[in-house]
Amino acid sequence: VNYRLAYDEVDEMLEMGVAYFEEWELGALLAEANKRRTYRISCGSTEGFVPLPIPQAELRVVQKDNSE
Repeated sequence: VNYRLAYDEVDEMLEMGVAYFEEWELGALLAEANKRRTYRISCGSTEGFVPLPIPQAELRVVQKDNSE
């Protein structure tokens, strides 16, 4: 890869399948990363307990104005 990509851009390329043909290096890296993760889990890593993708939450705190 001859240029920088943001994580979101790479995720989008992988989802669309572009990374496997036009940017084959990304597809190759993903395949090797998945093999390595499978190996770590088979050796007892607790990584297998973490769901992928990791669930995300958004919290908002609204402060009430009680100056009556």
